[in-house]
Amino acid sequence: MRRRTAVGVVLLLLFVAGCGVEALLGGGELEQAEERLGFVLDTVSQIGTGDTVEFQTATCRFHSDKLVIRDQGEFELAYDGFREFLRKGGLAKGLEYEIEGGEEIEGSAGGDFLFSGTANGRPFEVIVPAKRPLRWQVAPSDGF
Repeated sequence: MRRRTAVGVVLLLLFVAGCGVEALLGGGELEQAEERLGFVLDTVSQIGTGDTVEFQTATCRFHSDKLVIRDQGEFELAYDGFREFLRKGGLAKGLEYEIEGGEEIEGSAGGDFLFSGTANGRPFEVIVPAKRPLRWQVAPSDGF
């Protein structure tokens, strides 16, 4: 019981500190980047957008892979960027997606990955850079 309480306290402290999620996850950088992308897409699929804690967490993970962004100005920037990312990709509640694979981008400063997949049956490529906002290489809505 004490161990579970200690783990809960540590997770709470990490959450409050707004540390990067990578501190909570095991695995290599590629797996962490794929988990980040999956978290963002899962959240959109399940709840869409709105004023929920889940959407705010997805916004923070989209922007810089943090659980919390404490600075109001930075959060507003993250929120606007995330909404634009969703709009450009044509993503909304009920999204069906599959991440088909990913690889590190050659020549990147490190920790930048390109993932491909489908969203509602349309192909996409998204760049998942370390501690920076996700961005479309090819959005699912491109060409439609």
